[in-house]
Amino acid sequence: MGASENLALHTAWTAAEDRRDLTHHHEFLHADIVVNQAGAEPVVGLDGYRTMMKETYDGLAGWHVVLDDEFATDDRVVCRWRMSGTHVADSFGFPATNRPLEFSGVSVWEFESGKAKRGWIYPDVAIMTQLGSYYTATRHARSAARARDVLVGSKLLGYRLRTGHYALHRSCV
Repeated sequence: MGASENLALHTAWTAAEDRRDLTHHHEFLHADIVVNQAGAEPVVGLDGYRTMMKETYDGLAGWHVVLDDEFATDDRVVCRWRMSGTHVADSFGFPATNRPLEFSGVSVWEFESGKAKRGWIYPDVAIMTQLGSYYTATRHARSAARARDVLVGSKLLGYRLRTGHYALHRSCV
């Protein structure tokens, strides 16, 4: 298969996932597909992939994905996507926050014989900030505090983390 066929297959596969329809994934993915995600064990096999998607659906109520861009070669599809939903169950290594999430990412899919054989998913680190990751939020808050420090004459006035987003303390304003 060529680039245009792989693009059409990937688009149909993404549309099925957006409808939460995993019944035709055997038409899109090899039975022994391997999906790699940063910081996680590889997902192996069609059943493992379906389980991953069901966990995503369960963790993000109203889950929705949009393909912002995609391109292909004869054996690869690369896509830039945005995903959204409300974080209602333990997922992504965090307990439920009941916060709306929207984040983007890039995926690379290797195709063989008209189906995806291997994949690499790279979500944007914005998801960590939205989920309240202490490390990411603290790092950004410190950067904001340093910027504020320069603006107020090199005297650090402080900052605090508020509702999972970094914000300057009211005494800084």
